[in-house]
Parts: sequence; structure tokens; C-alpha cells
Amino acid sequence: MSVPGDSSSSQGGGTAAASPDAVLLELKRLAERRASLKMFYAAADLFRDYKGPFANETAAERVRLADDYDQRGRAAEKQRLERGPIPLPVKPVSQTAPPTPARELPADRPLTSAPRPAPPRAAVPSTAPQKPVPAGAQKALDDGPKLTMICRWCKEKVSLEVARAGKLVPCPKCGVLIRAPKS
Repeated sequence: MSVPGDSSSSQGGGTAAASPDAVLLELKRLAERRASLKMFYAAADLFRDYKGPFANETAAERVRLADDYDQRGRAAEKQRLERGPIPLPVKPVSQTAPPTPARELPADRPLTSAPRPAPPRAAVPSTAPQKPVPAGAQKALDDGPKLTMICRWCKEKVSLEVARAGKLVPCPKCGVLIRAPKS
């Protein structure tokens, strides 16, 4: 069975489902996979957007299942918001010794003790002339074509690059994965 929006379905049209129950069973399997990844809205959209065989016969059940996944998403979001932000561990900064940069060890050499600090290197002047990047040029790179959408959860206005159209992206405010509209 070919389900729109699922990367595991074949491009050339999958095998046709034998019954409405088989369609619902396959949709439930795909939805549970998305729900396990905390993509509850994508799971609900899977039921809402289905237009394959037996679409009319399964419409009422698909609406019920979509609402169920929508409620599960809202409950997960509420629980996440009640927990609050996750505090990051704070390490005290020593004022006596400057931090030493980490260096990579060869993969064949096991780390048995603390790595030795790298010997000091002499500064090597660059032979190529350094050209400053104009401020307008960097801003022009950042101001490429954008898509604008609204997050379903927090109603935040989200701007994305056109290259991310149709992909799942996290909302910058609430972190919920939302699908960017296809341009």
C-alpha cells in the first residue's frame, strides 16, 4: 500500500490493500512509528491526508484516530512545558589556568592517561592577503528566499529557507517538530 508522505512506501505504487481493515492496520503501524519519535502531529496528518483505496470506507475511523493522535501530541506538549527547561550543568571556571584546547588522538592509539599538551607553535604569517567581508554581503547571504509559517502549538511565526520546504523542522520557540510547507 502506498501512503502519501511516508518514505518507506515505494514510488511505483505499492500493493493494493485487500480491505478497509488492512488499510487502517497499515496506517496505524505507520502512525505508531511516527508517534514513537514524538511526531504526534505527523501521525495525525497521516490519517487526515490519506487518499488511497477505501478512503471513503475508512473516513470516520481515520478522523477518530487523527483526533486521538492530536490529543496525544497536546498531552505530550503540556507535559514537556510543565517540566520546564532542562538545566545545563555549570562547571566553575578556574581563574588560575587558561583552558587547553582538546586535540584528537589517532584511532589506533588508546587513551590511557590524560593527553599531553601540544607544544607551542610559532605563528606562521599567511601569504594570501586577507579581504574583509563586507557587512552587506554577509547579510545578503542570510536574507535568501524564505518560507513563513505558523507553529501549530505555540502560534510562533517561523521563517525557513526554501531548501527546507516539505521537511520536518523544530519550532525555535517550543521545539515541536512541524512540517514546512512545500513552496
